[in-house]
Amino acid sequence: MNLFSEQLRAFISQKNASISQMAAFCGIDRSSMYKIVHGTRRPGSDALVRQIALFLKLSPEESGILQEKYLILQNGQETYQRQKGIHAFMQTCFDDGPLPVPYNIEELFSFSLSDHQDSSMALRGKETILNVYGIILQKEMERENGLIRIRMQPEDRFMDLLLALRCFRRKENGFRIQHIMSLDGSSLSEESTGVNLALIHAALPVCKAYLGYELYYFHSNLRTEQQSFSFFPYIVITGDYALQISRDLRFAILHNLPETVFFCAEMFSRLLSSCINMTAHVRDYRDLLFFGKQRNAGRGPVLLDMFPCMSFCLTPDLIDRYVIRELPERSLLLSTFLDVIEQDREYVTSSPALILTSERGLRTFLETGLLPGYPSELYEPIRPDDRILLLQRYREIVRMRSVTFRIIRENFANTSSGSSVWMDDHCAYFLFQDRQLHHKYLLLRDPGILASLHSFFRNIREDLCLSQAQSLEILDRLLREASE
Repeated sequence: MNLFSEQLRAFISQKNASISQMAAFCGIDRSSMYKIVHGTRRPGSDALVRQIALFLKLSPEESGILQEKYLILQNGQETYQRQKGIHAFMQTCFDDGPLPVPYNIEELFSFSLSDHQDSSMALRGKETILNVYGIILQKEMERENGLIRIRMQPEDRFMDLLLALRCFRRKENGFRIQHIMSLDGSSLSEESTGVNLALIHAALPVCKAYLGYELYYFHSNLRTEQQSFSFFPYIVITGDYALQISRDLRFAILHNLPETVFFCAEMFSRLLSSCINMTAHVRDYRDLLFFGKQRNAGRGPVLLDMFPCMSFCLTPDLIDRYVIRELPERSLLLSTFLDVIEQDREYVTSSPALILTSERGLRTFLETGLLPGYPSELYEPIRPDDRILLLQRYREIVRMRSVTFRIIRENFANTSSGSSVWMDDHCAYFLFQDRQLHHKYLLLRDPGILASLHSFFRNIREDLCLSQAQSLEILDRLLREASE
């Protein structure tokens, strides 16, 4: 008996179902189904589990429970939980909409700083601290070229409040947030990797919500750090205030003396100089090309684009035809562009590359001729005949023996997202796109997280991704439809 068979037996009893009829419906012999039900044999595939759920008329929630038990049975509890964490992380990466936040700003800000004349003020209680934190952030956001410095682990309520304050931000006012957090460097174990991934995941919505959000980290022993006797390890600094906060978020001191605030800002800058940057703002297409040249193949890159990445399919004549002619320094731009596409083609075709995309993205490219991975001010939409030509070249490359090509299922993440990922041995480049079509990179260099990401994609679950044969069949069908 195992968790899957126990759950299956419970559903069979609840639905008063016949095992013999279920076996016939699923196309397997009765003895095999009895062995699966009693836990002496594992289901042969995810498709069989879906057929069982269909026969038992399970709700989406019940099907999800049965599917989860099957995945635990196949992979083990620890591996399943790691894969589940990475999947949740990827779903957030490819979610283009702002997350809902549980705050009514007007009701929350009941605390007043108008009577605060002293150089420092003691604060007690998480709600009071949240109030003050929100007020000083809001005041800084309303400034031209405001800067907020945060040294804190990405605590849920503090990050949610930061998201809620987006409505107070003035457009294009040069506002920035510098956030330092610590990742666990005590070991390279899977437990440590899971902790670090969860910390980055908590900061990810804010990273995507604010173009000027800069995330930095340093490694430490988090377990020892949490047990150490630290007076006020967290701090939030604005132009007028410095808010020191205890680790349990129950006590704080608010400073407004200019000399004290300046001193705290200076100490923060010293800490920042020793940290590793995890984000990069893409100002224009030049930055995209710069980061494109930083990538490498390693043992084989992983490319995930909901809209197909056509970089390695482009040719010099196509680039010259569609790159806007009025761009400044166009000849230098074309030369750099050619270097990037030649490099990408070499990486993809000479190493065991894994390419993932979505059917929706392929169809959208054929319908529009747009490549969301590049800014619209860089190129003109590709004409229908060249779209087919490009996709034919794409098919030739993904059919090579050194390339694995898979189409993502709709339940993997938002398949209409303009986000993309390039992973090599040294870094995972997550490219985000906000609603104003601004681009931004999240750069993950933690070796444990990189290893987990590579393992997740190289062994991606069949419930999240079509097989190579199915994926190539869809690509061929789309090309036939477009040609007709």
